[in-house]
Amino acid sequence: MGIIELTVTACIHLVRSNLNDLKPVSIGSGVIIKYKERFFICTVSHFSDYPDENIGIVTGRVKNNQTEIYYLGDFSYMTKIVFEDMPDAEDLVYCIENPDQSGDKLDIAFREISLLENIVQDKKEFDLNGIGKITVNEGGKSMVIVDDDYQIDTYQQCSFFGRIKPDFENGILNFQEALYWGLPIKSIGDEFVELDLGAPINDHKRFKGCSGAPIIDTRGHLVGLVTHGENDTTKSSIYGFRFDKIKQWIDLMYFKEPIAGM
Repeated sequence: MGIIELTVTACIHLVRSNLNDLKPVSIGSGVIIKYKERFFICTVSHFSDYPDENIGIVTGRVKNNQTEIYYLGDFSYMTKIVFEDMPDAEDLVYCIENPDQSGDKLDIAFREISLLENIVQDKKEFDLNGIGKITVNEGGKSMVIVDDDYQIDTYQQCSFFGRIKPDFENGILNFQEALYWGLPIKSIGDEFVELDLGAPINDHKRFKGCSGAPIIDTRGHLVGLVTHGENDTTKSSIYGFRFDKIKQWIDLMYFKEPIAGM
């Protein structure tokens, strides 16, 4: 599978809907990973963290003349806590019991899911400068396999794909699609990887709906999830939350023994 095909098929289209009537409110993106023989869906908290709304996967199938959506329920969220001194058990208990006051919420969200085999990808055709015409054939969506040997390589170029500029009219979702490819990594921070779009952002609506989209490098590795662009639209950087950091939080939540006495 080529990198462009993986970039497109690994992007899981998400929708946020009202709990009461399930009317769509907004769209976002995510990725399904296989890690240690278990499956997780990952996205960003600024799209998914709305208590009165539910997040669903747009399966790409039609049921009763409506797009089929697989609703996911609650996600796990993480908070960054900075201690002046080494925390003891009492400090950690306080943070767990007071999550809203204990630190800054990280822009990530994830949850374990069962393996879904009914998410489909329709045929896509792209005319990319420097490459030419690329066709992504109709078929199933892809998951990304993640292992423990994980490191971001700054010499790789990256790509991401997603639905953008959502418009809900009479319950019908209209949108555009965007594919960005060949983006160099400018820098790696504590939480974010910075990519160079090669041209000014100009309009943040270019990315509205891409939040949570997987960033794939030329090795086929998952680098991060799209989070935000520069506030200054004359600049060309877009950022993704580092996936190696997300993997650490998944390890902590799902694969570590609980702290004794907590």
